[in-house]
Amino acid sequence: MSSLITIPFYQQTIVAIEHDGKPYIAMRSVVENMGLDWKSQHVKLKEKFVSCVAIIATHDAIGRKQEITCLPLTKLAGFLYGINPNKVNPELRELVIAYQEECDRVLFNHFMRRFNTEHTAYTQLLHGIFARHPQWRETLDLLHYGFTRREIAGMQGKNISNVQRMIKRMLAHGIALHTAEAANG
Repeated sequence: MSSLITIPFYQQTIVAIEHDGKPYIAMRSVVENMGLDWKSQHVKLKEKFVSCVAIIATHDAIGRKQEITCLPLTKLAGFLYGINPNKVNPELRELVIAYQEECDRVLFNHFMRRFNTEHTAYTQLLHGIFARHPQWRETLDLLHYGFTRREIAGMQGKNISNVQRMIKRMLAHGIALHTAEAANG
């Protein structure tokens, strides 16, 4: 049996259940919190999320066994975005939008935190490498502007094999070369 966890959300409660080590959301509480009809949303859940909707056995507050229709937390946003706020009663629209916007906020924060961490680390890596190898900055810029290795060699007064070795060393140091010319050996 799985245990219930209650999560406060907009003066309401969402019921979560840990099942097989993963968080699931009791969908009836979400649907009814938004003021939507459980029967029609239950049908849509079973149709749209047939591969992942789960019926999880648990106990209610007084110890009775109950089965709860749940979605993995990872699928909650997909369910919420399937609800068109313009097709719900006007008095429910604000709450449906609030649920959707909370998903937007959580997803945005997750990706921005990850992006900022990776971007900052990569920028610091580049500054350190370019401090030790200043000529790499020019070569990288020329590659990004679309110049070929042969053209870069001519501009820098080097032979093409020197430019190729420099590019291989940049790749070995983790510098991303986002051009077709750079990718070709």
